[in-house]
Amino acid sequence: IDLDTNIDLGWADLRVFLAYADFSIGRTDEADFSSLPAGFSGQFDDVEAFSQDIQLTSSGDRKFDWLLGFYALQEEKEGLFVFDRFFEIDDATNRPTATPATAFFADFIALANVDTDSIGIYGQAEYEVTDRLNITGGVRYTRDEKDFSRVTNGIFSDPVSFVDPSD
Repeated sequence: IDLDTNIDLGWADLRVFLAYADFSIGRTDEADFSSLPAGFSGQFDDVEAFSQDIQLTSSGDRKFDWLLGFYALQEEKEGLFVFDRFFEIDDATNRPTATPATAFFADFIALANVDTDSIGIYGQAEYEVTDRLNITGGVRYTRDEKDFSRVTNGIFSDPVSFVDPSD
């Protein structure tokens, strides 16, 4: 959802752009991209974000033009990543032999949370010296804060190779 509006103040133009997003996304795949029942991975994210950009710009045809702006972003993201090798292997050949009948468990699970707060204040000015020469300058201040937490749980079993060791 977004809102973009422009207001003519006579001496300047005011633009306000607001945006809000709230979505979930997930993906899963067969982890080794083969036809073998070798593994599963998945990532599932929930995101909520709100941003605003407010700009004040000079109006009219002038030799001196300027722009002042303020930007802010607040975003919360929670993600779950799972990787599981759900197969049994032949100890002699180190090849997958069957999907086990045991209950589902994962080799690796990670749950992460990221909270982002960002603000920016910026400005730009341009002076027309001649028809063919302009001088432009600008400044920007940005402050970003991120809070990150992650919990992981892993069994970390021995790596599996699908290459026959006798080859």
